[in-house]
Amino acid sequence: MDEKETLLRARELPPLKRVRLYMRLTGPGYLQSAMTLGGGSVASCVVMGSLLGYKLLWVQPLAIILGCYVLASVAKQTCHTQQRPYKVFWERLHPALAILWGGSALIATVLWHIPQYSLTANGVVSLAEGAGVSLDSVAGRAGIGAVVLCSACVIVYLYHAGARGLKIYELAVKTMVWSIVVAFAIVAISSGIQWKRLFLGFTGIAFLQDILGGQGLDPRAIKPIVGGVAAAVGINMVFLYPYSLLNKNWGKEHKELAYFDLISGMLVPFLIATSFMMIAVANTIGPADGQAATNVVRDIREIVPVLAPSLGKGLSLLLIGFGMIAIGFSTIITHMLATGFIGCEMFGFEHRGRARWWFSLVPAVGVVGVAIKFPWYAAITASTLAAPLMPVAVVCFMVLLNQRSYMGDETPRGGKRLLWNVMLSLSVIVLSVAAYFGLQKNWQELQKRFNPPAVEVAALAAPAQTETVSAPALHTATHRAMGTEFMLILHGDDEWKLHEAATEVFERIDLLNDQLNRYDTGSDVSWINTRAATAPVKAESELFGLLEFAAKINKDTGGAFDITVGPLMRAWGFFRDEGRIPGTDELGAVLEKVGQHHVLLDADNFTVRFDSPDVEIDLGGIAKGYALDQAVEVLKQHGIDSALVDAGTSSIYALGTPPGEEGWQVGIRDPMNKSEHLDTITLKDAALSTSGNLEKFFEIGGKVYGHIMDPRTGMPVQNVLSASAIAPTGTESDALSTAFFVMGQDGAQRYCEKHPGVKAVLVVRNGDGEQPRTVRFGLD
Repeated sequence: MDEKETLLRARELPPLKRVRLYMRLTGPGYLQSAMTLGGGSVASCVVMGSLLGYKLLWVQPLAIILGCYVLASVAKQTCHTQQRPYKVFWERLHPALAILWGGSALIATVLWHIPQYSLTANGVVSLAEGAGVSLDSVAGRAGIGAVVLCSACVIVYLYHAGARGLKIYELAVKTMVWSIVVAFAIVAISSGIQWKRLFLGFTGIAFLQDILGGQGLDPRAIKPIVGGVAAAVGINMVFLYPYSLLNKNWGKEHKELAYFDLISGMLVPFLIATSFMMIAVANTIGPADGQAATNVVRDIREIVPVLAPSLGKGLSLLLIGFGMIAIGFSTIITHMLATGFIGCEMFGFEHRGRARWWFSLVPAVGVVGVAIKFPWYAAITASTLAAPLMPVAVVCFMVLLNQRSYMGDETPRGGKRLLWNVMLSLSVIVLSVAAYFGLQKNWQELQKRFNPPAVEVAALAAPAQTETVSAPALHTATHRAMGTEFMLILHGDDEWKLHEAATEVFERIDLLNDQLNRYDTGSDVSWINTRAATAPVKAESELFGLLEFAAKINKDTGGAFDITVGPLMRAWGFFRDEGRIPGTDELGAVLEKVGQHHVLLDADNFTVRFDSPDVEIDLGGIAKGYALDQAVEVLKQHGIDSALVDAGTSSIYALGTPPGEEGWQVGIRDPMNKSEHLDTITLKDAALSTSGNLEKFFEIGGKVYGHIMDPRTGMPVQNVLSASAIAPTGTESDALSTAFFVMGQDGAQRYCEKHPGVKAVLVVRNGDGEQPRTVRFGLD
C-alpha cells in the first residue's frame, strides 16, 4: 500500500491512531521549525527577555500562529495544484512579483545565514570552555567555521541524494529541533518559572498595563519585537516550504497531514523553545517584576554565571552551548536547502543534480559570521530589513487562494473562506505594522550614521601626525546624568562607530541612573529600601554584584565605606541642605540604623534583606565609578580601545592610551585652589576618583562640617580636604576615595600597602592652624 492510499484510509482511523501515523510521516514542518528557530529568534528572545522580562512572551506566539496560517494556505495550494509557486507567481500574478519574491528570499537567506555561524561558533566555544579548552581565538573560530561548513555540506548532500538520504536529513533536523526544546526547558525550569508573570506575559496583560498606564514601550524593544515577528515566518520560509512539500510528492491526500505537520513540527516546538528562552533570560538576567532593565543583553551565555550556583558551571555551559549549536546548525542546513530551491527556480534549472547542489552553497559566505561574538544586532537587523517583504508575499498567496481558476473545487467557500481571509488579512496587518516600525527604526539609525547630532558628538581636529600616518578620529561627547556632566573622549578610525558607541554609553548611564537613584521612587534601590525590611527582595544580578562589592569594600576598609549612611546624612541636614548638629542621644539612635551588617545578601537567590525597618542603602559613593565601568564595557564591545570617560571630574577612567602616548595625563585638583593641580597622574586601563568636602558643607560657630561622614562615629570627617584613589576599576576607585577620606593618612597607607594595585593621594592637615600637606602612597 503506497503512502497516498494509506492516508486515504487513515481518515477512518480513530484520532489517536491517526496521530501516530501522521507522526511517522511528518517532515517539512520541522524544516520550517529549524529555520525559524535561528539566530533571529534567539536574538529577539534574549533582548526582549533582558529588557522586559516576561512582558513580551505574547510576541512569538502571535507571530508563529499567524505564520502557521500563512504556511497552511501555502500547503493547501501546493498540495492541491502540485504546481511550483514561483512559476505560478510569474504566470498568474506578475513576473516582477516572482522576481521580487525569489530575489528577496535569496538575499534574506544570505543575510540571516551570517549570525547562524556566529551562534554555532559561540555554542562550540561554550562547550569547549565547559571541558576546560579555550577555542575563543581567531584560529579557534576559523577552525570551528571550517568544520561546521563541511558538516553542513554533508547533511545537505544527503537531502539531495535520494529518499534514504532525505529521511536521514529529516531525522537530523527533528533531533536538533527537540534538542533545542529540551536544552532550554531545563534552563528555564532550573531558573524557576514565575507562573503569575507567565500568565500576564502570554496574555499580553502586563504589556497592555504598561502601555495604558503611561509607562510606554522601551524604544530599545522595537527592533527585537519586529525581528521576532519577522524571524517567526521569514520570506525564505514561504519559499522553502512549498518546494519541500513537492520534493516529498505530497498531494491532495496529504493536505490534512500537512496541517498536522505544521502544528506538531513547527508551531509546538517553536512556542516551547522561544518561551523557555525568554523565561530563562528573564529569570536570570532580566529585570525584576516592576523594575526597568539596566542594559540590553547581547549574548545568551550571560545567563551561565547565574545558573552556575544551581546547575554547576559545566552543566550550564553544556546546556547553553548545545542549545546554541543545535539552533545555529539546524538553521544553516535549512538555509542551504532554501537557496538550492530558490536558485534553480530563478535561473531555470531542474531541481536535481549539480545545479541544486551548487546553489545550496551560495549562503556559505556566511561562514565569516564565526568571527562575530555578539550576533544579536546582525540577526535582528537582518530580520527587520526582511520584514517589509512578507506582507507582499502573504497578499500574493491570499489572492491565489481565492482564485477559482487556480484552486478549482478547493477554493474556500462560506465560513471557511471568511476564516482564511480574516486570518491572512490579520497576518498582513501585523506584518505591515511590524515592518513600518522596523523601517522607521532603521531609518533613524541610518540618519544618525550620516548626520550625527552636533550637540551630542563634536569632531575635534586630530593632533598633528607625520605624513605617513593617518590621524585617528577624535571625538568628545557630553551628557548630563547622575547629577553631573559625563564626558567621553574617544579615539578610533570610524566616525560613525564612535558616535554609535557614545550614544549607547549614555543610554546605559541613563538606565543606571534610573536603577540606582534612591530619590527615584521607581528605581531598584528605592524598591529595595521600601521592601527589604519586611521580606527578601530579589535584585537584578548586576545590581546584586554591586552590593556584594560594596560589602567587600566595607569589610576591607574596616567600615570606612558604608552604603547605609543615609540616616546620618539626614540627621546632619545634608539631604535638604539645611545643616544642623544632632544631639548625642539622636546621634546614638541614628548610629543603630547604620552599618553594612544590617544588609543581608543571599548570593544563592540574589535577594537583599534588612534586619531593621529603619535601614536604607545609598549608592551615591560608588554609583559614578560603577557607571564608568559600564561605559568602558560598552566601548570595548564596540571595539574602542582608546578613550577617556569622565564622570564630572570626581571620577575618571582611562581606557588604553592616546595615539603615540604612554597613557592619559590626568590632573588631581588642589582642593584649596581649584585652578591648580596637586599632581598629574599617567593613567592606562585604570580609574581615578577624588572625594572632597569643600563643595558640600555648612558652618556653625566658626567650624566647618563637611558632608562625608565617618559611619563608625557618626561625625563628619575633619582634617582631610581631599582623597584620591587610583584603582583598576571605577567602582573600586570611587568607593576607595570615600573610604580613604574617612580612614585618613594612616588608614590609606595601610590599605595601599596591602593592595599593591591601589594608589592614593591625600590632602590633610593635622590641626586647624596647620597648612594642608599632600601625601602619596603607591606612587613613584
